[in-house]
Amino acid sequence: APGSINGYQYRAVYQGGCAAVDFSSVVTLSITPLNPVVNPPSANICSGTIQQLSLTNTVSSVQTTTFVATGLPVNIPDNTFPITNALAVPIQVSGIPAGSIIQNIGIKFTLPHTWVGDVVMNLQAPNNTSLSMFALLDNASGSNGTANFTNTTIDSISTTAISGAPAPRTGNFGAERWLITNPSFGNIATTNTTWAGLLSTINGTWNILVADLGGGDVGSVNAAELFITYTAPNFAQGVWTGPAGTIFTDASATTPYTGTPATTVYVLPTAAGVNNYNVSFSTATCQSTVATVPVTVNEAISGTSTVDNQAACDGSSVTFTASEPEGGSIINHQWYLSTNGGATFTALSNGGGYSGVTTSSLSISSINPDMNGYVYYDSMYVPICNSVLQATAGTLTVYPNPTLVVAANPYSALFPGLTTTLSVATSPNAAESIEWIYDGSVAGTQANLPVDVDHLGNYYAVVEDVNGCMATSASYTIRDSATATLFIYPSPAPNGQFNVRYHSITNQGGRTLNVFDSKGARVYSKIFTIFGPYTNMPVNLSNLSKGIYTVELADRGGKRIKTGRVLVL
Repeated sequence: APGSINGYQYRAVYQGGCAAVDFSSVVTLSITPLNPVVNPPSANICSGTIQQLSLTNTVSSVQTTTFVATGLPVNIPDNTFPITNALAVPIQVSGIPAGSIIQNIGIKFTLPHTWVGDVVMNLQAPNNTSLSMFALLDNASGSNGTANFTNTTIDSISTTAISGAPAPRTGNFGAERWLITNPSFGNIATTNTTWAGLLSTINGTWNILVADLGGGDVGSVNAAELFITYTAPNFAQGVWTGPAGTIFTDASATTPYTGTPATTVYVLPTAAGVNNYNVSFSTATCQSTVATVPVTVNEAISGTSTVDNQAACDGSSVTFTASEPEGGSIINHQWYLSTNGGATFTALSNGGGYSGVTTSSLSISSINPDMNGYVYYDSMYVPICNSVLQATAGTLTVYPNPTLVVAANPYSALFPGLTTTLSVATSPNAAESIEWIYDGSVAGTQANLPVDVDHLGNYYAVVEDVNGCMATSASYTIRDSATATLFIYPSPAPNGQFNVRYHSITNQGGRTLNVFDSKGARVYSKIFTIFGPYTNMPVNLSNLSKGIYTVELADRGGKRIKTGRVLVL
């Protein structure tokens, strides 16, 4: 395959009888693929629309057409300066396709004359502009006394100067392109100095204008022709494929396409969405690649769409979604907002808490109480079908977050034997759920939380109200109530088991607890670490006999702090 050798490099190896082997420079083979170019390269249409697809690749070769003047030979009037009406040799041009790219244009003529320096010649186009071929050789001096022009060609691509060229000037020359504006030259005056100025109109009457400005020497135009080398806009004809039954050869889509190579086809796809059409063509030497033309079919919107009302808590987020209508594609969206209950609406833009304003779902973040009662709707449209549907509007209700007040009843300071209850008042709406947080963990989920001396510290409540709105209360502290009492309980102590508590400061070090019997003998001693105001010090005397015992609390150094008594049963 040609593409497989793209980039291959080549060089020649050569040698002679008296020379060593040598190599040429390296050349690289570059293969440019022949790619179909389709107008349009893609299309976006409404269902039921016929779309034209055309190949724009040109496959014409360069061709040359020659047009010959008739009625020749004709004599050139002698000594006609000032010029009133130069000799015109008309040439009729026809059949050049519109839009052709002109590669070269020129005239070929035979003009015998005994003093060529007398002659002036212009080429006049159908658009009435003219270009100087030559004037008064050599170089407008009139000094060239040689004779004749025989099969002389002057064209738009040659560069050889005709001034100074030897008689009879057979060959190809460039035009001198003098700008002749003197009124005395009459209709042989020129209007431009480029060939391009002649080419706006190709088909029509061209004139070779000739004048003889000197006396005594005469001449004639014996033969003249105009030739045009051009590339006609002949477009490639390709083989088209696509969804069955959707390609036609006529603009009304009544004649099915059967696979014959064609420059233009008309497609009428029936399936919504993207329909791919393929085309390729071949020339005498190349096969093109395959071009794919996506034709997207849109459908007008049908049915209805609704936007449900939404409710959200202050500071939260919410999403409004427009339901899909029964039909329509490809649907565009634009959300609108009314801040006055639906009296007037304004188109929304992304930002400022809004996102998805051009999708079916509008997201709103950082909701605040001022937005209560805002109204939103989605305007759906399919531009290519000029189809619009306004969804029913949805209203936003903004609930306030609960206000929380925590209280303790009956105490906010405890010592052993006392308990209190924490509660939280919620307004303006009732609480749906409560979590009490103590020391970083959930302490309970009941409305009223009991607290004893073993759970002194900071509490706060996390409340969700009946609308789903959340709030966290301020911290509430249950502290210790300092007293000098040595708490010993229960007393009597069944099975010899009881608790001892005494108000202490955590960093005061350990406490030594001693127990003495009625004879004063120490029957129990233990050191306890103090980690709270009323750290519990449990005692077990179940191995001792019943009776009254003295409890002594001392510091780590043995200094007595407090004593008490307990009855062991």
